Amino acid sequence: MNKGFFVIFISLPLISMSHLAKTVSTLRTLSRTRTLSSVTFQLHEYARDRASLEKLKELIGKVDVNIRDSKGRTALMMAAFGNPSLLGSNVEAIRLLLILGADRRLKCNMGLTACDYAEFTLIWRNFISFDTERGVMNEDAFDSYLEAIKLLE
Repeated sequence: MNKGFFVIFISLPLISMSHLAKTVSTLRTLSRTRTLSSVTFQLHEYARDRASLEKLKELIGKVDVNIRDSKGRTALMMAAFGNPSLLGSNVEAIRLLLILGADRRLKCNMGLTACDYAEFTLIWRNFISFDTERGVMNEDAFDSYLEAIKLLE
């Protein structure tokens, strides 16, 4: 038998055991904090929804505030986008995330920053939040996007 083959064959189980130990450790960590995608989803949803600010505060510290979803979006981007039913950015979440180290320069898979999300959404939602009965735009939504843009620039 080739001596080199024997050395590789013997050391292979040791490498595999080391890799397995790291994998088991990672799985244990993930099982304690739920799945990474579940935590990411919660962080992003709480950042979007003004009513979930307390839940967002509870989750902070348990997860990286710059963690991205499958589309490369961060919680800061989701807070800037806001919740469609509320028609405005979650300015309080933006402030909190920035204080906790959220990076306003990060870009999603489409190349947009959190500020881009606020600017785009301000323009887009101005068309759908127009109150035809009173003939005025939803000022609260408009103001929240302007404030978000100022915070994120």
